[in-house]
Amino acid sequence: MRPAVVTAVLLLVGAVIAVKGLSDNEVARNMCDAVHPIRCDASLWVTFDWTTKCMKYFETPKSATDAQAHCRSMDSELVSINNAEEMLNVLCISHFYNTGAGRRSFWIGAVRSRGKFINTDGTVFKYSNWLPNQPDNYLRQEACVEMNALAWGKWNDAPCSLKKDYVCKKRK
Repeated sequence: MRPAVVTAVLLLVGAVIAVKGLSDNEVARNMCDAVHPIRCDASLWVTFDWTTKCMKYFETPKSATDAQAHCRSMDSELVSINNAEEMLNVLCISHFYNTGAGRRSFWIGAVRSRGKFINTDGTVFKYSNWLPNQPDNYLRQEACVEMNALAWGKWNDAPCSLKKDYVCKKRK
């Protein structure tokens, strides 16, 4: 599907859903149901339009460091999110592979470095979607960023040693 068509569909679905007064989580879920992932190749790497990078959701919990190492072993990185469109793509891939009451938090490619956040793939950290009162660096032990399971699409800082699912994004 062409990027303009995907964007138009998502905006239309979002407008219809907003009129119905649904929660942010319900809006995002319904928008993701309106689009379908496109396989990048014979594997389970997918994209939602051909302008975005291919992503894959991994349901094998790892520490943030181990998740990043696994992504890099496949010539990819933990997914960085640089704008609202990329955020929706990551939400949608997690929606397809991580749904229902068993929804889990997962690692994304952002970490705290010298008091500020950076993307692990080297892109500029210019977009965020933090939960209220986050990041808080609780007990000064939270240097990695997770997509929160309870507030779908919102971010939280967490200890990098925790084992979580993760999303990798292939390099261009």
